[in-house]
Amino acid sequence: MTRFERESEMLPLLVEHVPRVLSHCQAFAIAPERPEGRRIVDLVAAGWRADSWRDEILAEPPSLKDLTLVDLAILAHIVAHWPATSEEIKTDMFLSNQLRAQERLDLFEARDLVCRNERDAYEPLEWTDFLPTSTVAFELKLDRWNEALEQAQYTKRFVDLSYVVMSSHALSRIQANERLFRDTGVGVIVADPTGSLEVVVPATSNGAAEYERCLYALRILRDMAGHHSAWSIYACEGTENRIADDSADEY
Repeated sequence: MTRFERESEMLPLLVEHVPRVLSHCQAFAIAPERPEGRRIVDLVAAGWRADSWRDEILAEPPSLKDLTLVDLAILAHIVAHWPATSEEIKTDMFLSNQLRAQERLDLFEARDLVCRNERDAYEPLEWTDFLPTSTVAFELKLDRWNEALEQAQYTKRFVDLSYVVMSSHALSRIQANERLFRDTGVGVIVADPTGSLEVVVPATSNGAAEYERCLYALRILRDMAGHHSAWSIYACEGTENRIADDSADEY
């Protein structure tokens, strides 16, 4: 192959090199074509600093499976801003129905997701140790670098790192516009049909809002706890377990 004909042809090469991007992690999970609002992110990777959680989450996953996006949003607020009272949660999240908010908090407490302290405020429990410590989004494009940059900037709202993956035949265009990528913190990876892959612009931490980051991490953990098949989990040595699929989930 002298050049990629389709963006999908770069995906296997990228998957092979994901551990380089998450080199500080001991385990990682990947999922292609993740729906995010009106967009589809070509590949999302999540990393953990230890892989001991894999057996535990398979044996006794957190009770997140059937939680709606609204439920996860309330839970993310608690994780990001604990301790939080029910009134603070209602006010901060513009919830119109206090009874509805309290019902969800009671459900979280019954599932051992949160506890109520002496101030009648809610705190998350130890299951949050299972949340991914790093999240990375990858946008694949053959040569439309400006479109890829726009999409990567969108994903910066909720992931730690955003990368554009381009075919090597577009390298000159990337180099001519490298400053734009560096200024926005979007990284650039160049894939070559011969099988090589090079990070030509490292991504920088997005400084995503803690709430947005927590919500996205919760969505990942919910989908993984569902015991389906879209997420593939790898230990650092390459051992794989497929345990999640969010194709039918609510967004």
